[in-house]
Amino acid sequence: MSLSALELPLLPRDDVLLFPGTTVSIRVTNTPARTLFEDALRGGWRIGLALRATSPADALGVHAVGCAGEIRRRERLTTGTWRVVVRGVHRFRIRAHPHREGAYCRALVQILYEAPVLAHEMRPLRDRIRAALEDYERAMGVERSMAGRMFSKLDVEGLVNHLCIRLPWSPLEKQRLLECATLEARCHDLVALIHHRAAEKRLGLEGRRGADT
Repeated sequence: MSLSALELPLLPRDDVLLFPGTTVSIRVTNTPARTLFEDALRGGWRIGLALRATSPADALGVHAVGCAGEIRRRERLTTGTWRVVVRGVHRFRIRAHPHREGAYCRALVQILYEAPVLAHEMRPLRDRIRAALEDYERAMGVERSMAGRMFSKLDVEGLVNHLCIRLPWSPLEKQRLLECATLEARCHDLVALIHHRAAEKRLGLEGRRGADT
């Protein structure tokens, strides 16, 4: 097996998506997911998160592109459930149909490495993101901007991936962003989506939009 291919315990989700460099908190309420995390903690601390497919025609049961994550923290709640914090590491593509191993599935995945943004492209990308975010915040009537805090702390990759997670996109919209082949392509689609959502707000159309249009 090549260094870019590995087998991961697979956690299908209906709502939570993960991007490289971002962190999500997952509430674990059922036995299969708890077993998955227990085994992962004993065997490398890595899991794969993938959005559950809604089409019965999708033989995998999940979208083929997901994100590998590293377990950073596990906390037992008073309700008896767990809260697990996972940080995204790499995107992946599922290479073979997931196979069941006990209470959960494992999948052979191909890691999808992304080339870093070239130095001369960083400033134009940051400027486009800032302009789109400021337009969005004006349209939404945001009084306390997140732009200043994010731009002072994150590089271009961090900005793009954190906005993909933090802004109120639907799961399928986030999935489409995750599937972009390059960071530049993801930035382009993200900026277009931000401007589109701002225009919808100004036209009073946001309430009429379907969840995934």
